[in-house]
Amino acid sequence: MTRVVPGKAPVAVPASASPTVPVPGAAPPAGRARIEGIVTDRQGGALPFANVLVVGTNRGAASNAEGKFVIDDVEPDSATVRVVYLGYETREIRVGLQADHVTTVTFALREAIANVMDTVTVTAKRELIRRDQSSSAHSVGREELAKLPVDTYQESGALKSGVVAQGGQLHFRGGRSGEANYQIDGIAVNDATATGSPGRTLPNSTGGTDPVNGAAYDAMFFRSYGVNPFMDPRIDALATFAADVDHGSYTLSRSYLERGNLPPAEAVRVEEFINAFPHDYAPADEGLAIRSEIAPSPFREDTWLLRVGLRARDLDRETRPRLVLTWVVDNSGSMSGGNRLELARQSLRVLLRELRPDDRVGIVVFSNDSRVLLEPTDVGDGRAIRDALACMGPRGGTNAGSGLQLGYQVAAREWAGDAVNRVILVSDGVANVGITGSGGILEQVAAQVENGIDLTTVGVGMGNYNDVLLEQLADNGNGNYYYVDALPEAEKVFGRRLLGTLATVARDVKIQVEFPVDVVRGYRLIGYENRDVADEDFRDDDVDAGEIGAGHEVTALFEVRLETASEIPARFAEVRVRYEEPTTGKVHEIAHAVEGKSARLDFPLASAGFRFDAAVAEFAEILRGSYWARRNNLGNVLAVGYTAAEDLERPEYGKELVELVSTAARLRVRR
Repeated sequence: MTRVVPGKAPVAVPASASPTVPVPGAAPPAGRARIEGIVTDRQGGALPFANVLVVGTNRGAASNAEGKFVIDDVEPDSATVRVVYLGYETREIRVGLQADHVTTVTFALREAIANVMDTVTVTAKRELIRRDQSSSAHSVGREELAKLPVDTYQESGALKSGVVAQGGQLHFRGGRSGEANYQIDGIAVNDATATGSPGRTLPNSTGGTDPVNGAAYDAMFFRSYGVNPFMDPRIDALATFAADVDHGSYTLSRSYLERGNLPPAEAVRVEEFINAFPHDYAPADEGLAIRSEIAPSPFREDTWLLRVGLRARDLDRETRPRLVLTWVVDNSGSMSGGNRLELARQSLRVLLRELRPDDRVGIVVFSNDSRVLLEPTDVGDGRAIRDALACMGPRGGTNAGSGLQLGYQVAAREWAGDAVNRVILVSDGVANVGITGSGGILEQVAAQVENGIDLTTVGVGMGNYNDVLLEQLADNGNGNYYYVDALPEAEKVFGRRLLGTLATVARDVKIQVEFPVDVVRGYRLIGYENRDVADEDFRDDDVDAGEIGAGHEVTALFEVRLETASEIPARFAEVRVRYEEPTTGKVHEIAHAVEGKSARLDFPLASAGFRFDAAVAEFAEILRGSYWARRNNLGNVLAVGYTAAEDLERPEYGKELVELVSTAARLRVRR
């Protein structure tokens, strides 16, 4: 083992950034020990009111609303700490307690399988509420409307008791603006009357945790997948997850910031921020190659960062497989807003420019229903394709299920064994006609994967957009998810990265990292919360995972805490990657030993790309309100990112990050 001293963070974190924690007392009583920790579920969500006990003693505590607990005045000795929480498996951890010291314990509980109970039948004697008798909806004709004393919604609100109309705005007794939510006949009056005023508080419409910034974005749909906890290798030494090269979350968050708003926390997926930038890993001769790098964390002392990177083999334009593409384009009425349909058209023109004459393209459009706008046509007949694109116009509702179904039918008729067969969906993802639930559409897509037809989803639009559906469609359809907010992003996805976007070279890619239990005290995978794979499924080749295209790079970052912070083990970790060749079906498993002797002993000595990735990941962690970044601030991220950006081979990416972090810092101060 090599003895070293990890480098300290380049920027000190101010004491004011420290979070509120349970009051632990000034110090353990002389000669006694204290246990502090946090109880979470497997996704990193806090579990309040969990019972934490020191087995065999009368010492214990209950976790607070943040899942934190403190057990004071404990006998210094080896002890077993047990956590009991209803609905979760009981967990125990053996710890060594030292006099006058604090021992930190982290519990990540797994949900328990409920015991089967006898059927309980409940019979209601009477209805407490008759919905059909409590509705206040009314239908009135033109004659009745003419008799009403008001013409607008605001005027009707002004007639309610306790409401005063002043200067075109409604004011309510009983609370200041933003402190109360008022409804008239079930409609939130706050939304209807405050049209985009700065600082307004909206009911959360994202399915996540934070209100969205501004009325223009109150129909954006996201989902929070939690935050990964630190894991004790003695309990689980394996981190197993599916590869992910999506970067829709980064582009969408960038669009929020460029419009002067912070993105909702649940819109931020850290791995998509990291993978949005090129990494310049050495290419693989065939299949996939594994790269790694270790250095101290610039943000948390006594913590190391491990970067695991994959690079797929390259294909060139002339020798790549032929492409048979079916474009499924949303031309519903919602695509008229924000120039969405024109952006979709421009994106497809960029793609068309990169194709070969022997590639084939078909176009399906959908609104209330779906229709074939262009039967599959050779790209050599470019005029017919461009004319079809020019004919698209927004109208009607959004029947995404029908559009995908017809798109897959067209793709199945054209399926070719020597080609890449792919459906490309371009939409804002807001399905409101036909199959509108994500479950039904996802089942429809998953059934097509077995037919050898992959799916790429491309999102457009702000203010009425479903990130959840488009991201899950790509995951279920053996493809990737992108968000296009402007023509330069279309050039990146369909121009410079075309082969990575469309030509898959590795299917069902699973990554497994094993940490040695004798030297690693804890580890945490940063991001990939919705890409988790059970450890026992790593070698189950029927389990769906991620797809990687030609020349694609995949990056994952781990935070690692060692048993002795100043000692680097000879073997830091073992990385294994398992994937299938799409053309032959042959399964490969490759391994890579992460050697401690390769570690950079000070963060500034790490590669520019590594330092840049550290800044990107911490930026995303702060934006999503991660528990682990609670003591950090964007000023620290800016310092690390700015220094790394100067050393990048492509400094334009560094400049973009620095500008976004600066914008986010200003917006957070404004809040």
